[in-house]
Formats: sequence, structure tokens, C-alpha cells
Amino acid sequence: TLLSEKVGQLMEWANRRAVIRMNGDKFRRFVRAPPRNYSIVVMFTALQPQRQCTVCKQVDEEYQILANSWRYSSSFINKLFFAMVDFDEGSDVFHQ
Repeated sequence: TLLSEKVGQLMEWANRRAVIRMNGDKFRRFVRAPPRNYSIVVMFTALQPQRQCTVCKQVDEEYQILANSWRYSSSFINKLFFAMVDFDEGSDVFHQ
């Protein structure tokens, strides 16, 4: 089913890195579009050096720690994922 494919893809990405990087297409498919039986915590950021967002860098470090802590906890299941949309990779999402 579409739902099991979506969850399978999210699990594959989450197993590779705690924070799933999303562009506009991934955001629309995995966050906005049904069906969904999972939650995604999405951080919107601007990490590219030309953006000069010092707060973004500090928050990113903490967000990575949080996501890794969740991923390696005994509570980790396929119902909660952590993702990030960077302005330079998904500016269309920011305009929504």
C-alpha cells in the first residue's frame, strides 16, 4: 500500500541519519499528503553559510542530538520522525 511504502521509505532514511533532509517534493509527499499514520517533527532552517544564520547552526546541533537520542532510544518506532527543510533546498515550502 501507499502508506506502508511511505513508512518504509521514512524508516530507511531514518536508519541512515536521524534527521531526514527534505526538499519541496519530499515535504509534500511525506508531510502534507495523506495517508499518514505517523508524525514528523520538521525544522525549517537556513544553514547555508551565505545565509549567516547563527541561530540556525545552534538549533541544528541541538535538533541533531534530539533526533539521535530518539532514534537510539528503546521508544523508537515507525510513528515519529525528525526532518529538516533548508531554505536553499525547499524555498517553495517556505512560501507556503
